[in-house]
Amino acid sequence: MTRVKNRIHHALESCGIKLSSVLADIFGKSGLYLLNSLLDGVSIEEIIEGIPVKQIRKKAD
Repeated sequence: MTRVKNRIHHALESCGIKLSSVLADIFGKSGLYLLNSLLDGVSIEEIIEGIPVKQIRKKAD
């Protein structure tokens, strides 16, 4: 499981997506929401508005 998570971290960072700088755990509730939204092709604006935790929405700006 750790190997898969590390591969996901590396793949995101190689694409220029640094979720780990905003989220403590990208596999938590908000992190999984963001990952699933990215995979579904949702626009960034819609993703930010739909983040379940308000504190993270403030950091997203």
